[in-house]
Amino acid sequence: MAFHEKPGGKRCGTLNEWPHNSIFLAGGITGCEDWQDRAFKLLDESNTNLVVFNPRRDDFDVTDKKMGLDQIKWERDKLKQTGSILFWFSHETVQPITLFELGKCLQWDKPLFIGADRKYERREDILIQVALEKNRLHVHDTLEGVLTDFQNWRRYEQQN
Repeated sequence: MAFHEKPGGKRCGTLNEWPHNSIFLAGGITGCEDWQDRAFKLLDESNTNLVVFNPRRDDFDVTDKKMGLDQIKWERDKLKQTGSILFWFSHETVQPITLFELGKCLQWDKPLFIGADRKYERREDILIQVALEKNRLHVHDTLEGVLTDFQNWRRYEQQN
């Protein structure tokens, strides 16, 4: 069973307890399908003791500046603390904050798993940026593909 943590929700303990057994779901929220819920369900089926950090709030008010500040801080903190990061760029919107986060995270020495829908309008930019910064990474074109990549990496890490 995987554990699910969202901003403003129940905490799953400290990250010291889960240093390598955590993943942050980075990607579009506003104007995008709830791909995070689909990802969590797929991860929950095959992962034990995994903490999934999901930035999608159940009750986010974009006009509430304090809530917006809390959201940004939560995401920044979890991106720094998590053991690995999964990026998914769905096709509905450009997702400029996620593009910014990807650029930042490509500089870190942390396992990254990246996917961009074939219809995502900035897909080519992502392919170029990833190739320039971490040419060993594959950019998947389905959410299932990027999740499979993460699950295969996790199985390998647990065996070694």
